[in-house]
Amino acid sequence: DFCALGTRAFDVVKGDGFKNLVKTLFSVGRGTNRSSIEIIDLLPHPTTINWNITRLYEEYKIQLIDICEQLTRFC
Repeated sequence: DFCALGTRAFDVVKGDGFKNLVKTLFSVGRGTNRSSIEIIDLLPHPTTINWNITRLYEEYKIQLIDICEQLTRFC
């Protein structure tokens, strides 16, 4: 969602700034600024994001085609 809705490049999730942001978000509410979770292990690779976006596009395209084919009239 971050990349798709924010129209950001998929490679942004590889950057240190993004990783620090995610780590900070995970730390909120823990009472400490350190997280035992390795954020890099949780973030998807940009290729995975690209593949997921492409897959979702194809699924929604098929659904939209089905809806349009069922229309009997247009406004």
